[in-house]
Amino acid sequence: MPQVIRVRDVARGGEAHELGPEEPALRVPYDMFWPRGPATRNGDAIDWIEGDTPRMGRFVEIRLGDCSPGERVLVRVPPALEDDDWWLVEVETVDGVSVA
Repeated sequence: MPQVIRVRDVARGGEAHELGPEEPALRVPYDMFWPRGPATRNGDAIDWIEGDTPRMGRFVEIRLGDCSPGERVLVRVPPALEDDDWWLVEVETVDGVSVA
């Protein structure tokens, strides 16, 4: 099981965070490229704004330890404005290993 997963905050300018493998994460549609602000859960769907367009898609609940470098997922990283703010991040490294 991985110990340290480094992610880059895609939605808020690229700040890096080191998180643990048990951190909840959401796998989302591949067409979530540059959301403006956080995504929020709405039942079994996720809502976000892309440009000026409201979008919605399905998600799968996972743990961050299930991700691979290069994958984009939603996680709750600070600073959160609300309890259900999910931010798009890109997994950079898993235990120091990155995409080849």
